[in-house]
Amino acid sequence: MAVNVHLRGALSALAVAVAAAASAPAQAELAIAPLLSKTSIDAGKPGLEISVSAFNSGAAATVDVYLAVQAPNGDFYSFRGSDWVPGIKPWFNGIQLSRNFSYPPTRVAVLPGLGAGQYTVYTAFARPGTLDLLHLSQGSFLVASSSGGIRFGALTLSEYQTASPAAGGGRKVASEVEAAGTFVKSNKSLEFTREVLDGAEPPLGQCVLNKISGNIFALPGGLQYQTLDVGDAITLKAAAGGATVGSIDLVKDPDLVAFGQNIYGLPAGVTLPAGTVSRNLQYTFAAAGGSQLAGFSASAAGLDALQLTSPALATFDSISSSSGLPLAWNGNRGIGEVFVSISGSNFATPFPDTCSLDCRFADNGQASVPAAKLQQLKACVAEGRFGAPGQVEFSISRNRYQFFNTTRNELGFGVLLLEAGQSALAAEGQHRFKQ
Repeated sequence: MAVNVHLRGALSALAVAVAAAASAPAQAELAIAPLLSKTSIDAGKPGLEISVSAFNSGAAATVDVYLAVQAPNGDFYSFRGSDWVPGIKPWFNGIQLSRNFSYPPTRVAVLPGLGAGQYTVYTAFARPGTLDLLHLSQGSFLVASSSGGIRFGALTLSEYQTASPAAGGGRKVASEVEAAGTFVKSNKSLEFTREVLDGAEPPLGQCVLNKISGNIFALPGGLQYQTLDVGDAITLKAAAGGATVGSIDLVKDPDLVAFGQNIYGLPAGVTLPAGTVSRNLQYTFAAAGGSQLAGFSASAAGLDALQLTSPALATFDSISSSSGLPLAWNGNRGIGEVFVSISGSNFATPFPDTCSLDCRFADNGQASVPAAKLQQLKACVAEGRFGAPGQVEFSISRNRYQFFNTTRNELGFGVLLLEAGQSALAAEGQHRFKQ
């Protein structure tokens, strides 16, 4: 059970990674960003969609607009409205953006099947006739071999403001910080592995219900995996202005080592303080290498916290499946994405399945989870014969990431994910679905 939970966390990191690089600073007056329909896809499979969102909150401006993809070999291909051409060329020339211009996330291109490797999508505003950039954003995706197995790694640092039942009644809100590392060798392709362990990836603006098997001894489709050794510990450091302000070693879970599993996390009894994830810090994960993988070093900058404004976090203890769930938060004017998850356990078997309603929304400060999808989740959770059917847990977050590999390039891909958000935990009789 614990192993599968850790792996689901690793695959979740991959599922949300691509959107984080698209976020723009809250104070930006002019911004454009790509939004991708998938974080990864099998080689040769077409259909990855590129959407674009943009805004201008400052004075009217005239700009050239760029949309380009950088291939694994470093070559650039620019979108020209109906096709892709080599090099860096504008999509539009001399476009006038009025004050308070807003372009909501809109699909503009669909990519053909591609060869394996990491691709980066760039969007930019530039002064007309120049490459003097006024704003640049990027998002990356991975194309993996569709045959044979794959090795991947996920490093995560997350901080959530979490509402949970208080001992004397009512609810309390406290910061929960987690850090972890998992490296996996799977006998199946990337997309198959991810769908089995973490479910299907929701399209932008939509929600998908996933039912994840809890039986790690008989996973669907013959999926088999092992977790890999990268050394005795993974060191996590936080720095400000180039100076280290904090450091801790993530160690192997001793209970899982006995079963041949290498899952890295905080030492027993150790907690990290509120404010660990901050936009003012730079984070680095590093390991010396172990018996199965070489060492690595991966870094990413911090990010702004997400604050849920409606419903109020401290009193959020039930969900209506008949009217849907409207949400409001401190949005980023549609630049970047926000991820929502509502999940519960199905106790129909000795290995509880996880029913999870997963959603992706543009980071514009408001969205709604449809009632029909909540009803599907309610039915999935209520199938259980034990426990308390109807209990669910809610989370909402924004993220930032960086891809990495070992010094010997042994991974099909690796991702470092920073996550900041809010969540509400269930208790007996709480977080049930209301009619």
